[in-house]
Amino acid sequence: MTDWVDENEVEWLAADPWGAAVAPIVLTGAHVGLFDAPAMAGVPRLTGLPCPAETLVDAGLYRICAAP
Repeated sequence: MTDWVDENEVEWLAADPWGAAVAPIVLTGAHVGLFDAPAMAGVPRLTGLPCPAETLVDAGLYRICAAP
């Protein structure tokens, strides 16, 4: 996931849900935002759940999803 964040110059990832998704986002080097915050509209999400939109990266336990 870190490689994808770097290659795509992603500055922010939205944590979905808040809590479990925060640490993996921090480890990618991206800033963390809450997935349902208005400022996170259009920002990719990191989750342990199935993606509601396109899966951008699947790392097994976690995945980065396109913003729905």
